[in-house]
Amino acid sequence: MLIILLLMFILYFIVKNCNSYRNIIKKNKTLINKLHSLKDQQMIDLELLSLDKWAVSTENTWIKYLKSDYDREESLELQFEPRQVYKCHYTYTLIESPNKCNIIAVSEICSQDIGLNPTELNSPRLLKLLSGKEYIKGLDQPYCTIYGCYSYGQWFGQLGDGRAMALGEVKGKLSTYEIQLKGCGRSPFSRGFDGKAVLRSSVREFLASEAMHHLGVPTTRALALLETNEIVKRPWYGDTSSNRDPYSSKKSKFPPNILIPEPGAIVCRVSKSFLRLTHIDLHIQRSEFTELMEMVDFICLREYPHLLDINNSLKVNDCHGIRSIIDIGLPERYIQLYKEVTYNNANLVALWQSVGYVQGNMNSDNTLFAGRTIDYGPFGWLEKYDPFYQPFTSDPSGNFAYIRQPTAMGINMAVLGESFKTIIQQSCNYHKINDLDRYIEEINNIKEKLYEEYFFQIYNKIRSQKLGIQQFIQEIDGPLWSQLELLMYRSECDYIILFRLLSKVATCTDIESAYDLIKQSFYDSNKVKVSLDKSINNNIVNKGDWLEWIQNYHKRLQNDSFSKEERVTIQNKANPKYVLRNWMSVLAYEKAEDGDYSVVHEIARVLENPYDEQSDEINNKWFQKTPQWATDMPGCTFMSCSS
Repeated sequence: MLIILLLMFILYFIVKNCNSYRNIIKKNKTLINKLHSLKDQQMIDLELLSLDKWAVSTENTWIKYLKSDYDREESLELQFEPRQVYKCHYTYTLIESPNKCNIIAVSEICSQDIGLNPTELNSPRLLKLLSGKEYIKGLDQPYCTIYGCYSYGQWFGQLGDGRAMALGEVKGKLSTYEIQLKGCGRSPFSRGFDGKAVLRSSVREFLASEAMHHLGVPTTRALALLETNEIVKRPWYGDTSSNRDPYSSKKSKFPPNILIPEPGAIVCRVSKSFLRLTHIDLHIQRSEFTELMEMVDFICLREYPHLLDINNSLKVNDCHGIRSIIDIGLPERYIQLYKEVTYNNANLVALWQSVGYVQGNMNSDNTLFAGRTIDYGPFGWLEKYDPFYQPFTSDPSGNFAYIRQPTAMGINMAVLGESFKTIIQQSCNYHKINDLDRYIEEINNIKEKLYEEYFFQIYNKIRSQKLGIQQFIQEIDGPLWSQLELLMYRSECDYIILFRLLSKVATCTDIESAYDLIKQSFYDSNKVKVSLDKSINNNIVNKGDWLEWIQNYHKRLQNDSFSKEERVTIQNKANPKYVLRNWMSVLAYEKAEDGDYSVVHEIARVLENPYDEQSDEINNKWFQKTPQWATDMPGCTFMSCSS
């Protein structure tokens, strides 16, 4: 570093005292390039650390600033005792290390993003760390956090990390990241269960986490997937890709009906934080207001640090963390926090709708303050377009179905708003502010108006990109979009394939040829009648209905100023070609259960570039509609959260 500074000073001195600036620059161009190259290389070396340096790259803020139930020794003595935990934020635990395990898949891109040199992914010490065999300084005090649960507005009490443990925090390229192991054993919050995870669900979570990241959807990440030698029994279905029960496809959705021994697994997942909405709600339910305000400011620290400067209360640069309860911020901090959390979660659900993702379980404990996707359990992807698609068997009324996800997120934000009223009240009480009603009115405005405004503002922008138009004008484009959705549903179109082909439809001058493109997304071409007339019966779609829509679409594009090249580029960046289709997950985990991890690796590589045209081989293999064996397959089309 000293050599670099000295060389740069010499160069600066020469340039400053030279009459001909350009000549000096020209003569020293090689030197300048070398300096930049050396500096860039140094930045790379700083960002991608060895395992030991990475583990101590930052301090553990949970342990530094928040409260455990007991000291570490006493907490560990009570680790396997299911219990209610009060007036604290976490409890110390230890990983229940399996006898044997192997790392079967890694994400080098994730590794680079969180500052770990990818060469360490093959390190025996990393395997020991992630399996609990050997801790490394800095990542040597595992803990589980405490939170509650709201389901569609109904309170369910204390939950907490029942099978996930955090190892600690590390410094990545752009942020501090929390390292968490899922499926690594019991905690006081396991509720009598084994704290383990099976390979089937862990493969799904590993692939989905990284797939969503590459789609541009905020998400927790997956660094590594480990298979253990443990056998874990879970209720599941008997159907497989090669052996289908001929009667199961005739039933409506049903929960797993067989107890199946499955291989165990651990997912190492990472995120800037795993702070859930209900990390504050449990304290409110118990009137633990000191712990509540500590947690709220901790949320600001980890996810919204700029808010700690509001009102000159709790400066980030002054203390790098949370002081005691005397530093409760003024109400403006918490109003702004609620507003930003609302915006980020409106953004998240709009992006889910865009890529056809269905979360399955949208309880508030599965919703993060940062607006990231978490807990890939009974999730699915829209294949045959059905706006009421919901893979989760425990939601028979479809509250969390695809079309209702924005509403469900709105309910989570509304419940959160009620929690923020308590937070605002605590702030007003502390600062002796007598204007509580005004702040409550602001909360109500965010809850009742802003969430919906945020969602449609973001979603309309997304819809304009998917259609290839500059601006989504509700009066004009709303009916065009609604008619397309109706046609997709009645024609049984593949959602991903149709939207991917839309850029070709947009630039196709011949309407018949454009219709032939759309036909490629049909699951059954007989669903669409050959008549060129508009259908009168709501249950029937004629070819004429599609031709009319194409005409209206082309007419709309003529009034837009995008060039054809611009339109294709914009649409192909908004409409992915490759997503983690439900049947792809099945193929991946079934092979993995047989000891063949090649399909997991192949799918992971394909999903690293979901918006790109890839090889013909990949296209023919993965850009495909649901195969017959996967149609209505239990454990594929629908499932429980058994994992």
